[in-house]
Amino acid sequence: MTGKIAAPDDAETLNWDELSRLRLFENVGLESVEGLLAACPVRQLQPGEILISVGQANDTMYLLLSGRLRVHLDSVDSEPVDVLDAGESVGELSIIDEKPASAFVVAEQSSRLLAVPKDIFWALTRASHSIACNLLFTLAERCGIPISPFPRANDCSRTTSAWSPWTI
Repeated sequence: MTGKIAAPDDAETLNWDELSRLRLFENVGLESVEGLLAACPVRQLQPGEILISVGQANDTMYLLLSGRLRVHLDSVDSEPVDVLDAGESVGELSIIDEKPASAFVVAEQSSRLLAVPKDIFWALTRASHSIACNLLFTLAERCGIPISPFPRANDCSRTTSAWSPWTI
């Protein structure tokens, strides 16, 4: 599928290819959530720019379209506990548990992110069983729970991958 989705105020245009590379949208027919995604702004971060800070209230999930982010627990100067590459997400746990962020997230390089506000986050999980499955698998992996490669409903299957015990 090829095409484009105009983001709010037409500030950025998302293309289907970059959206289909996001883990959250594996096995998802994007046309079914196109209207929701069109309401999400795109953010640009420069190297060293802080996206999320420890203790900060966060009501946005960020989908990393391009670039790389570092995750730090103690301070932005501490050794990163994880590095997130294009295709990954961050901030979803803060929406789910409604608690302040437990880590710093900093751009390692110029990064482009789709900012998914809390209301759209929940609407996406209601709109697509596959999105809900992908979210569960991502959170389980971050908690250190190995994901078995057996088939799941709607072909929401994953294999075990590297994980980090941090939560944001």
